[in-house]
Amino acid sequence: MEAKSGGYSSYEQVPWFRKSWVILLGFFVFAPATLYPLFSGDIYYQKKGQLVTYTKTQKIVTIVLCTWVSLAIVVKVANALT
Repeated sequence: MEAKSGGYSSYEQVPWFRKSWVILLGFFVFAPATLYPLFSGDIYYQKKGQLVTYTKTQKIVTIVLCTWVSLAIVVKVANALT
């Protein structure tokens, strides 16, 4: 768990695309869309009333999973077209 950053003092101030629930939803709906927020900045969530960000490990694992799913989609589409 990393300290809050980005100048946000509460969860309500965090842009919607930087919230953890959006990343989770995006993973199940369209994994490639989750990569941009992950690469471009911090992802925030609340823990015991505190605003915290994903750790490096959490971001790396999420990026790897989203990339894997994205590649699987590309392969499936490519196979369907041939």
